[in-house]
Amino acid sequence: MLPGRRARIGVIHLATAMMDHEFYEMCAKGVSIFCTRLRGHPPSIEGLADAAEDLVSIKPTSVLYGCTSGSFGPGPEWNDKLIKTMEDKLGCPATTNIQGVVEALKALDAKKVSVTCPYDEDYTNKLKYFLEVKGFEVTNIKRVPTYEDDFGKFLFSPEKAYQLAKETYTEDADVHFISCAGWRTLPIIDVLEKDIGRPVISSVQAVMWHAMKLAKINVNMDNKGKLLEI
Repeated sequence: MLPGRRARIGVIHLATAMMDHEFYEMCAKGVSIFCTRLRGHPPSIEGLADAAEDLVSIKPTSVLYGCTSGSFGPGPEWNDKLIKTMEDKLGCPATTNIQGVVEALKALDAKKVSVTCPYDEDYTNKLKYFLEVKGFEVTNIKRVPTYEDDFGKFLFSPEKAYQLAKETYTEDADVHFISCAGWRTLPIIDVLEKDIGRPVISSVQAVMWHAMKLAKINVNMDNKGKLLEI
C-alpha cells in the first residue's frame, strides 16, 4: 500500500525536538508522518496556528502537538485550547502528548499510575496535578536531574530510563508512565512491561497511538507495548 494512502499524520513539535525516528517507527503500513516545528515552550497559540498552517497542503487525517510539558504545563484548559487551535486550522482531529497519555490510560483501564519524568520540581508538580484532575491517582512520581537543553535528554540512554522507571514503579500502579517526548524510551517499553508485569506507556508512544486512533487506523505492533495492541 502506498505511504499516506491510509492516513497522513501531522506532527508539530519543538524546534529542538529530535524524536522524529520514534514517530516513524510506530507508523502503521500505509500511514505517513509529516513533521513541522515551532519555537516556544509552551508555544503561543499564534505560533501553533502558524505551524499548523505548514501542514494544510498534506490534508492531514489527524495531527498532534508533540511536547508533553508544553501541553500540560499551563493546565487542562490550555491543553484543550491547543487541540482546538489545531482542529480549527486543519479541519481534522487533533491531540497532544498529554491528551494521548490520558486516552491511553483510559484505554488500559488505569486508575492508578506511577510516573518517571525529567522535569524540574515545578513541572513535576504540574504533571501530577494534571493527571489527578483527569481522575488518576499518582502512586509515585520521580524526577531525574534536569538537563541544560533538549539535546541532553536525547543523549540520556534508554537503558538509564529503564532503570529509573523500574525504581519508580509501584506495585499498586495499574500502569507506569514515562513522561517527556525528548526521551528515547520506545526500545525499553516491552522489556520493562515484562519485568514489572504491568503496561508501560511513554509520551511519544501514547500520542502516536492516539493520533492513529483518531485517523481510524487500528494498530497491532509487536514489541512496542500493550498499548499498541489495543
